[in-house]
Formats: sequence, structure tokens, C-alpha cells
Amino acid sequence: MPLKYVRRLLWGLAPLTLIACQTASNSAANTMNHRFIPADSDRFALEGRAQPLDSGALHIGYPGVTLHTDFEGRYLALRAHSSGQQSYLGVTIAGQPPRVLKLKPTSQEWVLIDSDKKVSRRVEITHRGETWLSQVTLEGVTINANAALEPVKLPSRKMLLVGDSVTCSYGAGDRETPLNTAPWWDPKASYGMKVAEALDAQVHLVCYGGRGLTRSWNGNRDEGNAPEFFEWAIANKASPVEWEHTRYQPDLILVSLGTNDFSLGIGPLPEREGFVGAYVDFLVRLRAVHPGATIALTEGAIVNDEEDPERPQKTVLRQYITDAIERFGQPDVHFIPATHYPGDERDGHPTGPQHAAMAEDLSRQLGKLMDW
Repeated sequence: MPLKYVRRLLWGLAPLTLIACQTASNSAANTMNHRFIPADSDRFALEGRAQPLDSGALHIGYPGVTLHTDFEGRYLALRAHSSGQQSYLGVTIAGQPPRVLKLKPTSQEWVLIDSDKKVSRRVEITHRGETWLSQVTLEGVTINANAALEPVKLPSRKMLLVGDSVTCSYGAGDRETPLNTAPWWDPKASYGMKVAEALDAQVHLVCYGGRGLTRSWNGNRDEGNAPEFFEWAIANKASPVEWEHTRYQPDLILVSLGTNDFSLGIGPLPEREGFVGAYVDFLVRLRAVHPGATIALTEGAIVNDEEDPERPQKTVLRQYITDAIERFGQPDVHFIPATHYPGDERDGHPTGPQHAAMAEDLSRQLGKLMDW
């Protein structure tokens, strides 16, 4: 038996004394025997891309990656750490408002349930940030000796979203905090996860703020744009982790790219041939790894023609997308128009309520497209 599986077996069976931390309970539960269950255990249902580690932990970069489990017992504590100071997890128990946990580079443990009698609770643990903020290592959970965890059955329908900061949920969170800080992200409030909820589907958010199809917001073409990060479980160009596409076969792929390629701060809009050719190449790759998926392309909520009528982003991007679909020339690839949402006085990214409106727009169109 490989060593890593021996480790996991021992962790699952051996009673452990709870590791103390600032948030640990001071109750009698600390003196009980506990079991540690690694995050990669089959007692969790995993939604989203993650890298399993030999330790049994899960390494996570993309937003919205969620562990789902049904807990029955008296004691449940979560253990995790991050690569930096800008990682948050949201923990939802029995459908209540999420408890938001800020991670540090050192391992921490948070008591989530500490009851004097057995309780049954559905638990969701969701990564709230995105890769460039910092990456999360979900180590696992500590439970009381007689507790049980059962993976939640996820919807049979599967969606995959490929996009930029909007898809990653930047702006959908707390906009009263400083710009570009972690509270601005809230994937549960994002249009992508709301569409999936409305259509009763799982969803993977494969996205990276500031990146595009051919170039980033600053004009760079070598930072790991969408055709590259699409291939990665962890979107870190310095040390990327490859994703095995066979692990998740979506029924529907929604691509929302172009906002950063068409950034007015770069200068002229992209040339037709270069952009359309790159989009066709990306469609070829999407079809190769997901041959049974319906593919929908949209221009996203930020681009508009009003900001600079001499460079009408929205109109030109729509033309390029439809050109790419025609040139690709295969069935089941569709254009889905997006409504422009302007953000607010603080930032041009859509707000939480605007994400909800985007989800309504897209759910209606995608539901009709898929007959869902």
C-alpha cells in the first residue's frame, strides 16, 4: 500500500488530541477523543478544482471551491492555512449565514460545532478568494470519536465557467473595505454560482482577475492568460499544477473573456485576426477535452460603447465572438449577449446586486439553451 494511503488510514482511525488555538473551545470537548479526517477524504463532496496533496489536504487557488458534507455528532473543527494573508473561507452550517474565517500561513483550527448532544448539520466550506491573493490548503476536520460525515450528493448537471475578475466574483463582496482586498470577493454572490443554483447544477469557476484571452489588462501576453490557466488546477504560472480534464466533464461551458483584452487603457482594440484566431484555437481545445459539452460565449458585463465611442468595445467584441463561432464551424457553440452593468462610484466591477441581475439574465438564456 502506498505510503500516502497508509497516512490517511492512520489519520482516519487514530484518536487525536485537539490542537489548541485562539478559537478553540474551552469546554469539556477538548478532553474527549477525536478523529482527524483529511480534506481529500471521500466523506466530502468536492465542487471545484483542487490539487490533492500526499498529506490528504487539498490545495486550492480558484474561487468557489467547496467541500460539502452532512455532519452528525457533537464536535466539528476545521483546520487550514494559506500561502499569505489574503485568504478567507466561508463556512455555512445548516443554511445559516456564512461564518467568514481569515487564514494565515500557519495552521489554525476553528471550532465550528461544539454541542453537549448529537446534532445533524449540513456543512459547506467555500474558498472565497482567488489564486493571486493567496492560495489555501484545506487540511481537514477534527470530529468527536462517534461522529459521522457523509458526502452530499451534488446535482447531476455540471457547468464550467471560464472568465476573469468578474467570474471570480471581485466586487460582489464587501465594497466598503479597501480596493483589491480579500473581502471584495464573494463567489457565493457571483453571477456564476447563482446561475448554477438557479439551474440546479454544479459549477467550476476557472478564472483569473486581470487576464484575458490573448493579453492581460496591462497588455502583457505572457502572464498566463485563459488558454493557459484553463489547463491548471492551481493557476500559478511560476509553478503551475496541471488539471486532469477527465475529472470533470461539464454539460455546459460558459466563457466570458475579452474585458481585459479590450481594456481602453492599453490603447487600440485588438486586431480582428489575432483575437478571432486565438478564440478559435481555444474553442478547438475546449471541444477536444469536453466533447459532449454545449459551449456558450458571452462578452461580459463591463465592456460598453459609451466610455469611448471611437473604440466601441462591446460592439467589436461581439463581432469577434460571432466571427469565431462561424469560423469554428461546429454545432452546439452559441453566443449569449450580456447586459452592461456599471458597478458604482468606487469601482467599475459589478456589485453584488448587479451580479444577481446578471444571473437572472444568464439563467433565462442558458436554461432555454439547455432545456433545463
